[in-house]
Amino acid sequence: MGTADPPAAVVQRLQEEHLRKDVIGYGSLGEALAAQGGRAEEASKAFDDALACCPAGVPPHLQRAYAHYCGAYAALCEEKGDRQRAQELYERGLSVHPTCPTCLGNLPLFLQSCKRPSHEIEAAYKAYFDAYPDSVAVLVKYANFLRHALRAPDRAETILKKAIGISEDADALGAYAVLLHAVRPHDPLTEQLYGRAVKADPTAVNALSNYGLYLSEMKRDYAKAKKIYEQALTADPAHANSCYNYAVMLDSGLNDVEGAVQLYERALKAKPTHAYALYNLAVVCEEKLNDHERAGSLYERAVAAAPRDSLAVADHGRFEARRGADTNDAAQVEKGAALLRRALELDPACATAHAALGEISLNAGDETGAKRCYKDAKASDPHASSVRRLGDLLKRRKM
Repeated sequence: MGTADPPAAVVQRLQEEHLRKDVIGYGSLGEALAAQGGRAEEASKAFDDALACCPAGVPPHLQRAYAHYCGAYAALCEEKGDRQRAQELYERGLSVHPTCPTCLGNLPLFLQSCKRPSHEIEAAYKAYFDAYPDSVAVLVKYANFLRHALRAPDRAETILKKAIGISEDADALGAYAVLLHAVRPHDPLTEQLYGRAVKADPTAVNALSNYGLYLSEMKRDYAKAKKIYEQALTADPAHANSCYNYAVMLDSGLNDVEGAVQLYERALKAKPTHAYALYNLAVVCEEKLNDHERAGSLYERAVAAAPRDSLAVADHGRFEARRGADTNDAAQVEKGAALLRRALELDPACATAHAALGEISLNAGDETGAKRCYKDAKASDPHASSVRRLGDLLKRRKM
């Protein structure tokens, strides 16, 4: 079904040639439209036409194609947020062709997105590997499931070793490097794997982005990291995580505020709901650019994008409370306090939230409450800047 033509050219050719109006003709058009992006409704119509070609049952010679288009259509429905329709399509495809690689390969991720029980997801992966034991792409997906969902890095490592034993695939090598980066960052194999991933595919943007992060965080090799990030953004100028990781290095490692802001903004142009980019840019606007109006807007957007991120919620609350104190706006102070209490509901050990609530108490004349908050904050993270600030404020009260 694949083609090397650009998606737009594929669509134009399929429409102009008026391919035969059957499962493969309509299904090919649906795939091309879906790949082109921004044409989901047209793609859905083409897929519906493809599946409608077999009202009385799917003949044997079309079963593989029919099931494949069910899987492709299901993936499109997932993107559109129609999970019920996606599930129906996966079930229909597998009822026609039980070993359809498209349906079997995509189903586990669909089940993960639906937050189905882990044993059900593992069973879906097992069904795929029973039919296709050497699929590197799905082995990588399974390893990520083991690592993140089941918290089983050892099992994930075993799977990734198997994957790269089958093929020196950039995604598999990159995933293995990321795993070691997290669990054994000083293992020499970590950098070797990143290097092998980039060598296997110099345009593997995820591997490049993570390699840049490793070089900047673990090696403090900013010059080499910069080259890797530039390579990533040459491969994909709109890769949000590469923009973000590069911005963090410029911001925290090199104090290049102007360059960092440009890259944070570039990340947000590519992905407006990138919570970390929103949050970090908010901090830069607040602490380095003194642009409090923009900082407040960015903190709000960050919390909207990641409502369960306790640090984002706490920093938004800290920001609002301080701004309210500076302008003598009691309502804004209370807005900040409410956010700080919410942050502590999400993470009772959030030092920033404890310390900021201590500042509010101190400003209200409640020194006992402030000291209690300082004790809780210091127990959580004695080195946090917000904790040191509260400690300094309490010392000044004694002078």
